[in-house]
Amino acid sequence: PRVYFTPEEAKQIKLRRFDGLKTKYGWTWNKQYNPLLEAADAAFDVTTVRVSMNTGKSVMMDIWEDVNSQHNRDQYLAASFDDDGTKFEEPYTGFGCLIQQKLTDMLKAWSLSYIMTGKKVYSDQAIKMAMNIASWEWWIDKNWTDKKHIDADASIAWMMEGMVTVYDMC
Repeated sequence: PRVYFTPEEAKQIKLRRFDGLKTKYGWTWNKQYNPLLEAADAAFDVTTVRVSMNTGKSVMMDIWEDVNSQHNRDQYLAASFDDDGTKFEEPYTGFGCLIQQKLTDMLKAWSLSYIMTGKKVYSDQAIKMAMNIASWEWWIDKNWTDKKHIDADASIAWMMEGMVTVYDMC
């Protein structure tokens, strides 16, 4: 099964990476691929991401730590108060969604970079992150969904997009 492209199409993608000829739309494949490779390379050094809050504050979250860990929950809730100590509002599920969108972006960058270059360093990192994410009990802000009496939110869709990318390409 596949989500993105067949092995034959992947070969064509690798070849296009070096194509410097302008398409009929005025851009080159090479200029499209280079920023993706740069993003994948930069993601190797990422250990934390900034998650902005509805209070205007932000917290730094460890990308390797389960979004529902007590450490992440404590950080997130502490940033849910205005400067005068008043609780801003019940924190939105951005606790899970925002970090998971960033993780998905990294998974996709590593996976696509592997397809473009064939370098295992990209697939190894994507698989390592995917296996870490697979170990989490929930791919949602469980505290928030429980309070709202719902079973899922957009976090699951974002995580599935990243996980499927790794499955399909690596």
